[in-house]
Amino acid sequence: MNYSYTVKPEAEINKMLRQAEHSFPIINDEQQLFEQADFYKALADPVRLKIIAILLEAPCCLCELASAFKIPNSTLTHHLKLLERGRVIVAKKIGRYTIYELTDENAANFLS
Repeated sequence: MNYSYTVKPEAEINKMLRQAEHSFPIINDEQQLFEQADFYKALADPVRLKIIAILLEAPCCLCELASAFKIPNSTLTHHLKLLERGRVIVAKKIGRYTIYELTDENAANFLS
């Protein structure tokens, strides 16, 4: 098969960028872009998706999650920090326990 491609002129690229900015206003806000990227990075691992699945059932402490995954605490903590950075979960200190749960804003997204 023979495919050809012609590079678009700069004016057309600029027009496409303006259309993208109109269609997706988030690309104009760098802070929002980074937050969105952190959210998707947090979802980009099978272990983190399993953590989310468990937290959909009920909030859990680190020791409960550790017994479910049989991975080193340091690895699990790393996954939890990425989920927190992506604002997928929130950690709450209750007594001597740190309880992890889905954020209210994201829980509905995972339920649908």
